[in-house]
Amino acid sequence: MSEGAALADLSQQGIYNRAILVAAERSPYTKGLESELGKLQSVEESKYRATALGSWLARQTIESPPADQQPLLEVLPLNSEQRQAVRQALSNQLTVITGPPGTGKSQVVTSIFVNAAWQGKTVLFASKNNKAVDVVETRVNSLGPRPVLLRLGASEYQTRLVEYLVSLLAATATSDDHERYKEFRAEHAKLQQRSEELDANFQAVVQLRNEVDALEQRVEQVRQDMGAEVFSRSRAIDQGKMRQATTHFQRAIDQATF
Repeated sequence: MSEGAALADLSQQGIYNRAILVAAERSPYTKGLESELGKLQSVEESKYRATALGSWLARQTIESPPADQQPLLEVLPLNSEQRQAVRQALSNQLTVITGPPGTGKSQVVTSIFVNAAWQGKTVLFASKNNKAVDVVETRVNSLGPRPVLLRLGASEYQTRLVEYLVSLLAATATSDDHERYKEFRAEHAKLQQRSEELDANFQAVVQLRNEVDALEQRVEQVRQDMGAEVFSRSRAIDQGKMRQATTHFQRAIDQATF
């Protein structure tokens, strides 16, 4: 430690050897992220301008078109929130899905892959967590006889990748495969039609429920205006006779007018 004068006692500007402590806010970014952001500065803008990253860096508004409401291939059980997340991911340029461990994010990612493949799209899945990639790869590739997801990364995965590629190149579709594919497509079309019918019925029930709620609110307002006792008595009135009496009364008024 220096035994010189305190900085507060110095009268001339200069460079002094002093040990000091500076309080600073903790960076919200990890060292690895800061390094990656630094590398992005050297990437040509033309390479990422048309991507979601380009829109984000340019602070442009990312449009979110309405999600396609066509039935999804649900190879794993999904709740309504997960189902909507999959639809948004397949439609939007940028989708952020968050949640604590155990909330089914891997199920959502798996469903995104399967439906993207079904729609003829390609997907790159990147993560700093190898375990997360392994979980998704196992789930996706265990759904069928042939791998859908090709695992890249460390050298330990290179042998498996070569085996995957060799098996894909060597595989040939037999007549049985074509027949099974046609059968599955036909079955899928039937299930999709049935799903659309059920969804239409569900929407109709929701609409009726909303109408009932609106009527209940109107009835409650009438009850408050009439008072609980009068309203209770009115429920015992014969509505048929009331309508008949109202009709006669209206006719009498019409005749008196002329």
